[in-house]
Amino acid sequence: MQPSILSISYGRNLWNKDDAERARLASCSKNVSMHHMIVFSLQSHGLLKDVVQENFILHPTNSYFRASMIVDAIWIALSIMRQEKRDARWCISAQDPFAAGMVGYVVRWLTRHKLLVQE
Repeated sequence: MQPSILSISYGRNLWNKDDAERARLASCSKNVSMHHMIVFSLQSHGLLKDVVQENFILHPTNSYFRASMIVDAIWIALSIMRQEKRDARWCISAQDPFAAGMVGYVVRWLTRHKLLVQE
């Protein structure tokens, strides 16, 4: 069984259909069961959940305030993991050791899945 990836990121540019990073991530997602990416965003950014391809989905936090982005990202992450198969093997990937890393660490602590923090 292929692993599923849960990424925490700042990449609001991924909603741009012509973005090279979006194409690269979609291509890499072909090698995993599912790739869910949670992106820190405010409601004022106007982003909606985007199914890029069957196994690659972008989830904006759509937070009211910057301070609530962390809690919103944790809730979204736990919701995604609950909705997927119970026996799924998850790898949590955080873009940096700061806010994204904090979200990754909390989700890892609550779920006991592997965590990768990028620098």
